[in-house]
Amino acid sequence: YQRRVRGVENLAKVYSILNKRRAKTLQEDVKSYASGIYEIKALLPAAESFGFAEELYKKTSGTATSQLVLSHWEVLDVDPNFEPRTKEELEEYGDNVGAITPNIARQYVDAVRRRKGLPVKEKLVQGANKQRTHSKKTVSY
Repeated sequence: YQRRVRGVENLAKVYSILNKRRAKTLQEDVKSYASGIYEIKALLPAAESFGFAEELYKKTSGTATSQLVLSHWEVLDVDPNFEPRTKEELEEYGDNVGAITPNIARQYVDAVRRRKGLPVKEKLVQGANKQRTHSKKTVSY
């Protein structure tokens, strides 16, 4: 989607929201330097657009508004079900691919499955040796 954001001041907060949601900034236009009015055009992935307007409103205290326009479709070049299996893949990526770089496609698929109430394959325990039991010590004075 193409997202147009217009506002007064709070330009840094708008950019932090756009960067957090993997947006690519196309154009920034400052209408008036004295009053701080600006307009930003950015490309935002459709999966990242959920809740954008609410977050923008909260972070900028209502001084920025946005408009969403369908721009184009873009296919991710990442396989959401990729797991290294061959010797070459294991040498290149290692055993735990997700620890190095997160698989964006897998994250999108999991988010949609959670939103729809479908089961998601995820590990609840990353490493059993990292868990520890906290003892309950009572201190008496």
